[in-house]
Amino acid sequence: MRKFKKESQTIAVAGCLGRIGTTTQAMQIIKYLSLMGYRSCYIEMNRHGYIDGVKELYNNIKEDRKTKRVTFDGIDMFKQENIAEVGKLEYEYLVKDYGSIADPVFEKISFLEQNFRIFCAGIKPGEINSVYNVLLNQTYVATGYIFNFVPNGDREAIKEMMEEKGDLTFFADYVPDAYSYSATANQIYRTLLKL
Repeated sequence: MRKFKKESQTIAVAGCLGRIGTTTQAMQIIKYLSLMGYRSCYIEMNRHGYIDGVKELYNNIKEDRKTKRVTFDGIDMFKQENIAEVGKLEYEYLVKDYGSIADPVFEKISFLEQNFRIFCAGIKPGEINSVYNVLLNQTYVATGYIFNFVPNGDREAIKEMMEEKGDLTFFADYVPDAYSYSATANQIYRTLLKL
């Protein structure tokens, strides 16, 4: 059995644009960490109302009123305003969903303070422009870029486009259900999180 790390590692996930699969990637990372034997949770660091949506949509939700924790499909979730409660629990990894960097209330400084920073991206015309903006912004130091919805035939060209960030560029398979883990991503998360 692994020894618990006293200080939780933090993983920030943000989209170069909205609706690019950021929350799905956050959930997939948590599923991966669970498979590897780590205890982790999801923290909603944006105002998209994902946790409220989960509570409305699904029946088998567990809520702990004391810790403000919402659990669905084995994933513990917290809203940003309840982050103080997370510190009282023994999670080895905190996966923080920052939403889109294009959001006017995006918390850039908080995002940059996390141990690992992952950007989710796409290749449609508006999406690729957003990726360029991130790459040109010298303050955005990322540990990796995950492109969603990219056909296999386009992946090598995207890696070339990413130039010196090509080694930090990964491609996720299509995952229609955020709670169904795609084991094809094992190598992506193992590399990004240095596990």
